[in-house]
Amino acid sequence: MTPYEIISMDEVIDLLEQITARDQRTTGETDVTTWWHDLNTARINYKDAQAAANYYYAVVWPAQKEADRFRLTAPKVIELVKKVREERLENFVYEPTPGETGAEFVANYHRQRNAIASGHQPPVASITQALKPRPVKELLAGAFRTPELPPEIAEVLARRRPPGTAVACPSCHAAPNRKCHAPSTRRHPAGRELTHMHPTRLDAWATAVTACPTCEAAPGDQCTEYGRPYANGAHHARHAAAIGDTAPLAADTTEGTPT
Repeated sequence: MTPYEIISMDEVIDLLEQITARDQRTTGETDVTTWWHDLNTARINYKDAQAAANYYYAVVWPAQKEADRFRLTAPKVIELVKKVREERLENFVYEPTPGETGAEFVANYHRQRNAIASGHQPPVASITQALKPRPVKELLAGAFRTPELPPEIAEVLARRRPPGTAVACPSCHAAPNRKCHAPSTRRHPAGRELTHMHPTRLDAWATAVTACPTCEAAPGDQCTEYGRPYANGAHHARHAAAIGDTAPLAADTTEGTPT
């Protein structure tokens, strides 16, 4: 009875030619037929058999004492391939099909395991793998990235933030919509968050959003005094004008409050 063919006769011939080139054995028709039967009975495909042969002669053979070395056999190929397949299935996780019956589960389960074991499908990461400890650098890679929020939520949050947080802070370099922070210390390497805002941040915000009533500087232009840059950042009148422009937004958050 001929086993279901996983590896063809031509592939076995090609495999034995590669092995012969390494250990200078002599092969004939009987060798090809025997290897073909053994590998097909064990359901070993050409790709895995070739990988096992490569591993044996590149890793196992050089590590052996010359007197202990032996030519690769079909049973040894099967042993090496089974080891590789067990490693592929180490973290196997079944992916169920919605609404599948018991019989379908059994068929799907074996199909998925065979596909992964044979190398035709990459293994699915298990829950254990997903929860493996990761380097702190990897975990913090996106920790300080500002998330994108739906417009309606972002608008509500913007109304509740103190004026000035919409721009980055020139003093501590806090990102927009992030609190200002103090210089780093041994206790607070990232800098302790402040309950107040640096004055330079309020100056930068007022300069960006409104014109100055005092010196008539246009939005985005620095305040001036006697033809020179204003030494104190932005005029107080500009602060008041900027805050006044956002007052209606702030008032929206107190609708329904008794007067």
